[in-house]
Amino acid sequence: MTLPVILAYARGDETDRKFWKDAVEGRRASDEDFAYAIDLVRKTRAVDDTLARARHYGQRAIDAIGHFPNGKAKDAMIEAVEFAVARAY
Repeated sequence: MTLPVILAYARGDETDRKFWKDAVEGRRASDEDFAYAIDLVRKTRAVDDTLARARHYGQRAIDAIGHFPNGKAKDAMIEAVEFAVARAY
């Protein structure tokens, strides 16, 4: 389960939460169900909030290694964080 789905579930009403429960348990797998799931994620702005959290925690990770000496290892850690935040899929 991904953070956008968790947020969409938490922000949804009773009907939405039932849909997500059914989907997780494998009872919702049609093309229409997938389209509905995408709509719920969009309606709840779950992706926007997930990306904001990724940027926030990515910056915290970079800040946390700020005292490390400059070099290849530090650069690789920063690149890994930036890649993880930028991939957005």
